[in-house]
Amino acid sequence: MFGDWQVHPRQNQIRSLTKPRRIRKFEPKPMQVLLALAGKNGALITREELLEIAWPGRTVSDESISVAIRQLRKLLDDDAQTPRYIQTVPGYGYRLVAKVKFEKVTARKLPLFTWSPKALIPLGIAAMLILVFILPSLDSSTDDGQLQAGSSGTLASFGLNALSSQERDNFLDARFRVYTHNVYTVGTALTVLEELEAKHAGIPEIMIAIADGKIRLFEAGLSNVTELLGAMDTAETALRARPDLASAQSAFGQALFLAQLDIEGAEHHFRAAIDLDPTNALARRRYAILLARQGRSAEAVEAIDQLRLAEPQAAISTDLANIYYIAGRYEDAITEIDRLISISEEGKILASLLVRCYQALGRGDDAFNEFISIMETTPYAPDILPVLRANYAQMGSRALYVFLLERNEQARELNRPGSASRLAIYAAGAGDIDKALYYLKLAVYERDASLLGLDRVPEFGAYLDNSELQGLLGQIQAMFKPGDDQKV
Repeated sequence: MFGDWQVHPRQNQIRSLTKPRRIRKFEPKPMQVLLALAGKNGALITREELLEIAWPGRTVSDESISVAIRQLRKLLDDDAQTPRYIQTVPGYGYRLVAKVKFEKVTARKLPLFTWSPKALIPLGIAAMLILVFILPSLDSSTDDGQLQAGSSGTLASFGLNALSSQERDNFLDARFRVYTHNVYTVGTALTVLEELEAKHAGIPEIMIAIADGKIRLFEAGLSNVTELLGAMDTAETALRARPDLASAQSAFGQALFLAQLDIEGAEHHFRAAIDLDPTNALARRRYAILLARQGRSAEAVEAIDQLRLAEPQAAISTDLANIYYIAGRYEDAITEIDRLISISEEGKILASLLVRCYQALGRGDDAFNEFISIMETTPYAPDILPVLRANYAQMGSRALYVFLLERNEQARELNRPGSASRLAIYAAGAGDIDKALYYLKLAVYERDASLLGLDRVPEFGAYLDNSELQGLLGQIQAMFKPGDDQKV
């Protein structure tokens, strides 16, 4: 809330607090600009920051911001000359002058796929007839959206029937790239999927793939929270249409955790996904990571071991290496990374995790040698390796953390989204506790979901007696109280 308005971001609308019947709808871009301003809570936000938040990765004119601000002022009954809400700071940007208050609300849990005869009675005869025709299509479908021959071809919202043969091939190829290819190819796959969604709106299987693709990019630090919120809305729409799909439950659960830090809600949907389809590898991996981050390591490893027994190939994943690392099983994490490096480009992304595993085991030389070996097979600038070797000779394995910290800071300066909590870990490993604390504060401000379980990260072990760190760890613990959510 701010001023006389309550903001509902997911509905793209505001409601007057003095006249509750007055509701005004927003276009998505002005809403994103308003949320960016609210996130600063009265501090200045530059026009460059607004462009990056509301139009990420796109080249648009500076006038786009001015148009969005004018629209906001009109909707808020605000005046540029005597602002009550949005103040222009000439030459720099804007700030909110009205006080912002965040409300805590209980996160929703969307329904599981259950039908009760008592619940159907009030629907009446007409609704019963609809169910007679729809339910056979649901029962004959599989989790990947393939319908058996003979099922209705007119129910586009319950399968891929509406797609042409070529479109179906394009969908299957794009979805394959979302889930199995190097993360840097996901953007291309999303373009294909979003074109199909624009042409055939309402097909849950397409929406789920779009949501999971955006989630994957966010987890890799390649997109921002606006894109994540879009993924959450897409996953929710798909789940409401098809609560019987394990993949819909899984995608919404992950978005719920990342966007709202709702442990309880995420676990609810992961368990629902596993109940619907015990072989759903992605749901099991997500569930296991959530358990591990809560310190429930034995349950996490058991969940992933069950997956390995049921689907050996599905268990080969960067997620599995992360689960073993979080659980403190560093040797197992190293084994998993070695397997990935031998079969997939994805393994190279785990080079920093490999360093951390060896460091946790006190094997600094192995950390350095393995890291150099991976770098030699990737397109780093030739002059980097000699510098890194020289730094290692002077600083030991701390040089690896310095290198990782500098690379990730450079990426952030270039406006590539990234995890502030990861930067905090690298700074702690590099021995710079002041910088580590700075990035931890930033991660708390950004409500970074990867903060969960940070108190068990070995890099912070040497600083646990630091009072400021203890205070931040207490704030982090409070962020993840089950069921908490925030909205403006």
